[in-house]
Amino acid sequence: MDRKAKLLSALDMSTAIGVEIGALCRPIVTRREGAIYYVDHASTDELREKYKNDPNVDIDALVHVDAVRARQSLSEALGGKRVNIAGQVCGWFSAVLAISSTLLVGFHLAR
Repeated sequence: MDRKAKLLSALDMSTAIGVEIGALCRPIVTRREGAIYYVDHASTDELREKYKNDPNVDIDALVHVDAVRARQSLSEALGGKRVNIAGQVCGWFSAVLAISSTLLVGFHLAR
C-alpha cells in the first residue's frame, strides 16, 4: 500500500471534508478526489512568487490556497460551514487534526 492509500484508508472521501496544510504543488487529496480546503502560510500568488526560482516546486501546479494561517480563520475559509468528523478515524489522523486545529486557533488569536 502506498503512502496516500495508507493515509486515506480509514476515510470515505465521497463524504469527508478535509483540510490540508502546506500542500503546495503536491496535495495528498485533490479537489477532484474530495471536498478539501487548503491552508498555507501565504496566498497562492505569494507562494508563486516565493518559489518561482525553486526547481523543486512546480509553480503551475500550486493548489489554490483557501486560508492563509494567521490572516484568516478556518471558519472564514469554509464560509461558515460546519465540519463534522464522524465514524472511525485513525488515531493518528485525529491527533493531526487536533494539533492542526490548535495551531490554527493559536494563529487566529495571535493576529
